[in-house]
Amino acid sequence: MTDLIPAVVLAGGKGSRLGDGEKALTPILGKNLIDHVRKRLEDQVSAMALSIRTLSPWALELGLPILEDLPNPNRGPLGGVAAALAWAASQTPQPKWVLTVPVDTPFLPADLCKKLTTADQKTDVAVAASGNRVHHTVAAWRPTLAEKLLDAICSDALSVRRFQEKIQTVEIPWAVIDMDPFMNINTPKDLEIAEHNYLKYGDKHQPGLKA
Repeated sequence: MTDLIPAVVLAGGKGSRLGDGEKALTPILGKNLIDHVRKRLEDQVSAMALSIRTLSPWALELGLPILEDLPNPNRGPLGGVAAALAWAASQTPQPKWVLTVPVDTPFLPADLCKKLTTADQKTDVAVAASGNRVHHTVAAWRPTLAEKLLDAICSDALSVRRFQEKIQTVEIPWAVIDMDPFMNINTPKDLEIAEHNYLKYGDKHQPGLKA
């Protein structure tokens, strides 16, 4: 790894369609979503943190830096992104990029960080795309955007997509060969599909790449 690039897992969602528990703790074949995502990222990034809406005991047990949404827990995913950028901007030396991923994407590709961070110097954010969809929270951001993003949140109720439309954004595509590498888990049916994919392809299989 040439550059030190940290990642922040966005885990503020409650996952109401999956039951009453924390979405990050939703199990797939005996391993929680947060554990699947950490496993996919651990060899790609220099450090990892967890973004949550409010401090919870389960999050403390993970042993990761905990970032609470900025400026408050009512800003949705963009509040988690703001916390991620502020955290990265405070590091010394400041990294060129910070990666964000949602906690409900357990099949992240092994080349995620590498591909997103090869964007040119004029790029503010590089966003993953697959299957004719843009995954706005699977992205590499410039930490230098931290103050600009916080100002934007405080002045307008922005979504992640709308903020990306206001800055220099590029989309980086991934192929969908046997399954979408950015499949996210929102419903019990999604869980069934995810379990099927793990049983069929194995935990180390990289979707979007030929086996």
